[in-house]
Amino acid sequence: MPRSWRVIGRPAVSQARLRPSACTERVAWELTRGTCARQLAAIVSGMPLKREPAERAGLNTELDSIEVRVLGSLVEKDLATPDYYPMTVSALTNACNQKSNRDPVMSLSEHQVLDALSSLSQKHLSWEKGGAGGRVPRYAHKLAGTLTRTYDFSRRQLAVLAVLFLRGPQTPGELRSRTTRMCEFQDLDEVEDVLKELSERPDGPYLTELPREPGRRETRYAHLFSGDVEPASQLPQTTGAGPGASDPDLKARVSVLEGQVAHLAEELAALRRRVDTIS
Repeated sequence: MPRSWRVIGRPAVSQARLRPSACTERVAWELTRGTCARQLAAIVSGMPLKREPAERAGLNTELDSIEVRVLGSLVEKDLATPDYYPMTVSALTNACNQKSNRDPVMSLSEHQVLDALSSLSQKHLSWEKGGAGGRVPRYAHKLAGTLTRTYDFSRRQLAVLAVLFLRGPQTPGELRSRTTRMCEFQDLDEVEDVLKELSERPDGPYLTELPREPGRRETRYAHLFSGDVEPASQLPQTTGAGPGASDPDLKARVSVLEGQVAHLAEELAALRRRVDTIS
């Protein structure tokens, strides 16, 4: 290898700066994904990166229910438990099949999750990291944060989309209570601002407001990653109504408790893994 690389119009970059590191590993990965040589030169030389416009999946492609569940789980774990993200297929399958914070509850196999990941990758919505040299492959979404991302959603926008992906249509109040582990909304006005952003983005819209249901004070919102929404088919499944079953405040409190229980379960699992490593 030459002692230095030269980028036109820039000082030579010493070989020391090209020693293997997380940065150069990422650069190599980006090259395998088709990033142009000019981007590599910019990264190495410290020049501002001018990202080539990625092919936009947009709303020209529709996701099935499994793809939506996988994408939602990736986004949720990215925001709620970043220490365990990107995710292995095993961890992602467990996340998809959670009993809490999921509607409907699914029982997916790792094979189904891998098929969904392959499809999401073709639609420029996910990517695979690692896997070479005996490493376990890990997977991440491409809705924000990568050099070759197709979209660029803010943290609050991602949190709202994650809940809509994982739990179906939601009211602003439900979204505020169910995104607490991923971001913080001070009031409903902030939630409604994000909903407006997602419905009016120039590259969207990404969600829609559903007609208000009889007996409900708040309207519900649904994502459009699976195409147009028919309100009747988007109603949450219920197994019976008891006293207070339609009380929005009660539902919100129960949702918060479910989220806290899920968070404690994840922390307990992480603690067990650490103990197993030490022993």
